[in-house]
Amino acid sequence: MVVLLVLHNFILLRVKNEEQKAREKAEQLAHLQEISIGLTSTLLLEDVFDLLPQAGTKLAKADACLVEMVDKKEKLIPKSAAGISFSLTEIEEENEKSLGKVVLKGKTPMSIDILQKESILPLWITGQGFKSYLGIPLKIRNECLGVLSFFSSTTKSFSKEEIEILSILGMQAASALENARLYGVTKEALHKEITSSIALYRIEQAVTSKIELDEQINTIIEGCVHATGAEKGSLWLIDDLSGDIVCSTTYPYEDKAGDLR
Repeated sequence: MVVLLVLHNFILLRVKNEEQKAREKAEQLAHLQEISIGLTSTLLLEDVFDLLPQAGTKLAKADACLVEMVDKKEKLIPKSAAGISFSLTEIEEENEKSLGKVVLKGKTPMSIDILQKESILPLWITGQGFKSYLGIPLKIRNECLGVLSFFSSTTKSFSKEEIEILSILGMQAASALENARLYGVTKEALHKEITSSIALYRIEQAVTSKIELDEQINTIIEGCVHATGAEKGSLWLIDDLSGDIVCSTTYPYEDKAGDLR
């Protein structure tokens, strides 16, 4: 009888534990869905960077989160963070010791239950007293755009289920970041095309209209600069008397005609 009672209590305890785990997982999935909706509702990089650290920290039940992106030189650049008292500039200064570099190289999640060897860790990690780490690569089509890093102030072992959920977040974040990047590129290209078209139209109007030559020249050089996307331009003409080539005007209008820069 005693044995049956003990077995009954054990089963009840196990059922309660399983129910608790199920509730926690359901809450995590619901929160993941909320984050997903937030990520897909914007096409601005700034919005994605603002959302990820706060939402990621809550989802991972961690104390801090850091978002780092790969630049053109294959260097990890911190873009946003939550729960970290150090500035992004201070974090970037210790880039060579970044744990994200290891994640970036392996392109797979990396979990460290106990952060040791303080000599090889960035000062901002040891200074804030972080004990555990989880790095999630931000991958899209096998290309790693950056790393989503989570930190805990207590010794924490991230479970397989937690890593899977945070990996899903990493994939969603990578997709949102790529969409935002492409939107920015498209928007910039469209702006350049519109600017170029307006500039060419003004040049055509200047050439065919009966305005003063100086005004025509200024309009032409200004239009050419805008149409080509150049920072500066100058227009040179042959002097009727001397036969020399002289600078007639520049744009932006910061030089005197004839001065060579």
